[in-house]
Amino acid sequence: MKVIKKVTKILSQIRVFLIIFIIALLFNVSSVSANPNDEILQLKVNLKKYVDTINKIEDFGNKKALEKLKGYVKDLDVDNAYSKFKEDNPQSDSSEEEFYKELEKKLKYDIQGFMFYGVNLTRGANFSDYKDTFTEEDKEISKLVKNFEKGKKPYKNCREVFKLLDKLIIDEPTIVEKFENDNNLFFDAKFISEKAKYYHEQSIKLGDLIKKSNQSTEEISPFDYDTLQDGSYMVPIYVYKEGNDTDPPEFKVNYSMMNDAVYRMAKLTVEGGKKYLEYEMHPIVMPLGGQFQTGYLMDLYYIPDEDNIEKATVLSEYDRSDKYTELYKVKYPKRLKFPYGTKGSEAYWENTKGEIYNHKFDNIKPSEIGVFVPVMQSAWGKTDEDRLKDFKIESPFDREGTGTQFAYMAIFPNSIEKYEEGNINDLNSEITKAENIEIGKKSKEAFDTLQDTIKEIKEDKDRLIFTKDDERACREELNKAIQTFNSSQDKKVELNKTALDAKIKDAEKISQGKKSEDAFKTLKAAIEAAKNVLNSANTQDQINEALANLNKAIDAFNNSADVPVTPGASEKVYNIPVKLMHSVEKKESMGNKALISPAKVSIKGDIVNIDLTFQGIEVPLGTTKFYGHLTNLFSFEGNTTRGRAIPAEVLEQMQDKAMDGSQKQFPKVFRIKLTKAEFDNLKDNTIYVKVWVDAMDGLAGGTPGAGAQNARLVFDKSKMTEDKPGGEVPTPPTPPTPPTPPTPIPDFRNRNAVIDALRMYSNLGGPQYTYQSNMMYVNAYNSLMSLLSKTTITDSEMKASIDNLKSAKAGLTLDTSKQNNSGNNNSAWGNNSGWGNNNSSWGSNNNNQNNNQNNNQNNGPLTIQYEVPVEVLHAYQSGYSMANAAINHTARVEERNGQFRYSVNFHSIQREFGGKPLTGNLTNLFIIDGGKNRADQSGSTWSWVMNGKYDRVNIAVWVDAMDQIAGKGPGGGEQNAILSFNWNAAREVGRYGGNNNQQSQQNQQNQQNQQTQSSKSGSSSNSFTDINGHWAKQSIDYVVSKGYFNGLTRSAFGPDKSITRGQFVTVLGRMLNVNTSNYMSQNFTDVNSQMYYSPYIAWANKMGIVGGVGQGRFAPDKVLTREEMAVMMSKFLKVSGKNLNAKGTVTSFNDGSNIESWAKDAVSEMARLGVVSGMGGGNFAPKKPFTRAQVAQVLFNIDHN
Repeated sequence: MKVIKKVTKILSQIRVFLIIFIIALLFNVSSVSANPNDEILQLKVNLKKYVDTINKIEDFGNKKALEKLKGYVKDLDVDNAYSKFKEDNPQSDSSEEEFYKELEKKLKYDIQGFMFYGVNLTRGANFSDYKDTFTEEDKEISKLVKNFEKGKKPYKNCREVFKLLDKLIIDEPTIVEKFENDNNLFFDAKFISEKAKYYHEQSIKLGDLIKKSNQSTEEISPFDYDTLQDGSYMVPIYVYKEGNDTDPPEFKVNYSMMNDAVYRMAKLTVEGGKKYLEYEMHPIVMPLGGQFQTGYLMDLYYIPDEDNIEKATVLSEYDRSDKYTELYKVKYPKRLKFPYGTKGSEAYWENTKGEIYNHKFDNIKPSEIGVFVPVMQSAWGKTDEDRLKDFKIESPFDREGTGTQFAYMAIFPNSIEKYEEGNINDLNSEITKAENIEIGKKSKEAFDTLQDTIKEIKEDKDRLIFTKDDERACREELNKAIQTFNSSQDKKVELNKTALDAKIKDAEKISQGKKSEDAFKTLKAAIEAAKNVLNSANTQDQINEALANLNKAIDAFNNSADVPVTPGASEKVYNIPVKLMHSVEKKESMGNKALISPAKVSIKGDIVNIDLTFQGIEVPLGTTKFYGHLTNLFSFEGNTTRGRAIPAEVLEQMQDKAMDGSQKQFPKVFRIKLTKAEFDNLKDNTIYVKVWVDAMDGLAGGTPGAGAQNARLVFDKSKMTEDKPGGEVPTPPTPPTPPTPPTPIPDFRNRNAVIDALRMYSNLGGPQYTYQSNMMYVNAYNSLMSLLSKTTITDSEMKASIDNLKSAKAGLTLDTSKQNNSGNNNSAWGNNSGWGNNNSSWGSNNNNQNNNQNNNQNNGPLTIQYEVPVEVLHAYQSGYSMANAAINHTARVEERNGQFRYSVNFHSIQREFGGKPLTGNLTNLFIIDGGKNRADQSGSTWSWVMNGKYDRVNIAVWVDAMDQIAGKGPGGGEQNAILSFNWNAAREVGRYGGNNNQQSQQNQQNQQNQQTQSSKSGSSSNSFTDINGHWAKQSIDYVVSKGYFNGLTRSAFGPDKSITRGQFVTVLGRMLNVNTSNYMSQNFTDVNSQMYYSPYIAWANKMGIVGGVGQGRFAPDKVLTREEMAVMMSKFLKVSGKNLNAKGTVTSFNDGSNIESWAKDAVSEMARLGVVSGMGGGNFAPKKPFTRAQVAQVLFNIDHN
């Protein structure tokens, strides 16, 4: 036996040399391809896809790991990679095809290694290629897993740990085989990102479970291993490497790779005093030959003494076929059993390992084993013939180098428990009932979740170890899954909205005609109400009801009485000169060429109709000419551009040539309606309008209305003349009309109240609310809408319907199951690649991002560089300018000696115009600041200097395409606009120069003061598209305008996303305008001083608002819970000196017992002050994440207390 061991050790020492030699040989031998050029071309195509995938993969919580992955391809030029390799390695004989195949294998390995980051945390740091990127939390998890042992803890307190650990390791081979079967998965960045995130989250969960188990003080009564009575027991098993004499001490006690391949709990059976060990095996993933491979155990031998070796008994096998089972004609064993003997093994263990960590391995019972894993043969580069020959070697001792390894399987007597098997038959009947549940009206997602739980429970019950505790847990999980399924929302029905949508469009075309203003107003209210139901409905019945209500409203309008003409009143028609002018400037709008003057104005009683005639106009673009047309015209309620847009009525259409040369219908005559008083009192004889022109829409992206412009219709009343047709035809006398019964006069007071309520409570429902609460809202809205078709609305009907809608609105409840707690997303910064390499605007030192330490050097004035989000807005109306599509949305600003050099970058934009591509380029940029000065130009970058941090800068731009349309030469199409800088989302990216620290601090202080002023003067408007209709919209608008909060991106606030501890402290600091330069030192070990939240955390810690989570850590990226928020807010209010009045109406919460003792007083205080009010149903939900919308509401409540 000793001779055998010595031979084994010698072979182990030369094994590494053999591997290197074989791989080198394989790498340098040229292969023959039928068409190498085609093969290489395809390899390059795939390699570019791998690179693209890597660049699209998202962060799962460890930016260093992602940076490492992306670093592999950062400078990779696939097309020229082989040439570069040959340059650097001229002695290599590798062919181009071999090189690219090796590169492909490496990138695949890198992608999967990143994806399995979380799994590998649980398999030991040495198993991961990313161990150098482990965060402190990840290192802690890895250590917890490695050191976790059952010990004297009862199995029931460890089962969740063992279950999740096995689940993670077992899932890995499943995914590897998916990639083997579908290479396109390597190109699915979303799938890879989601898997990486899932595994990392599960590893964090595993760490928490281990901590919970370690805190358990319950202990079992240990058995005496040597005197165990006949019966069944359970015990955890561990497999250790067989160390060499030359190995370092810590290596001698390392786990074998096989340790991951056994289910942790095994069954120890005593029969007639003899012990048998029964255990289960599962596949694992191993990094072999530069790729992840799935390994199954094929043979296991036990060594009862130095002279004998026996094969373990196979109790069950995996139903699996692959190249190894086909080659060796055997199946992979799943469950095995062998007599557990430790003779000889204990002495060896004591001699080689006993002095190391003896306290841990005290009283260990090891047994030497030999295992054969076929995939391990791949490391030796053997042929199938050699493999089969090796496998037929009778003694495993003679199989060294064939995939057979020796190890020690060990049990710890202090962990042994009596095994009491759960009742599988009863559980099977419950599983059968669950399997018979049909999907019904529930969603596929809910049904799939139930099926996954059933599958997992079936796998659990089929495990070797299935105790009464396992049975109890499975029942609870199954019942919970069934309850969750039954209480889930019914699947979202695809509603047929076509008829309602078409009816709304038809109704919008109805003109007032001879009907009364009140009747027309009622119809318009019904149309708006129908639109609301169209967007909010849950069911087809609600859609159908809205359609019926709208049809009734149309019928009621058509059947309403015509407006009686006052006796003696007659219609008079006038011609009045009119021009279409720029909305602000004293110049004609481009659309004026299309307007045919004069306008026709008809006045009859109190009604004034203004008819405007338009024609198509020629739009010259270089040598090509197009025809443009006015397609829509709107006036504004209150004759102000801030009022509601009112579409003008189209009286007449015309056939004309479209931009693409075809013949189409276009509006010719539009009618704007005013009252006589409104017409007589027009300020400056002006009507403000909005125009849609197909040519401008084409430039703005092609969507109708995309290029909408405000303008002014200016009338010259001094030249108004009456239109008198020549000659009048006598009208014959009208016979007397018999008297008609009096028509009841409807009570418009109640009707107006209904219309106002429909407007006030519109657009409030939607899929973000629970199904039931949204149903109640839409039904109540439909019920109120139905009153519009009634001739008379009684007081009781009006009041009851409005109260019902108010109650339904108040009952709208957010569906918290749809919240996404993935935390903040800073992807809006991008990589700013649009800036290229143009550094001329930034001075000579563009790489000093961390140069604060150089401030003591006398190397010129301190220069601070910022990156600031920027947008281009319309100068005279809300919304973005067309130029917004051309600007790089990150500006650069340099601060030096109190002056700020702004630099923005524009690129050309292409639009489809008249069926042809049109390219527009910015040719001039002027800064309007008390004068009009041209900005400095360097390529596509424009720069200028100002004396502070400005939120808005007025500019004028020349764009060659607009100049061509205007037809007046360069500058003829000049447009004014506004550059909007979001300093609240700015970040400092570099510093250089500066004579001393004092100057640096002074500059930082100036920066803080200017930013404070900037945020205070900023506009409250924002472009977030995800807060419309949100319950916290008002609060979000407020906190953003105050500079307390930024969005996740320019268009997304993320109201229902969770907020982290670091983000929340930052918001509190911004609320008090904390001077961050005074808090540059950091006490917490896990807070990166370069992160934006670092100074705010230092401030909050110094002020006693926060104290960390223990062991010198703050956990800035941990999601903040509601009870943690309450404690922080309580301390914050004391520090800030804000004295709030008690405005709360809640005195206690139903779930108050769930609030931790350290948070109870703070929660009560916040409720008393009205800062928080609970989550509905009388609950506070202390452990739930605090969302960004909830933060906004709390800050709003404080400022408005």
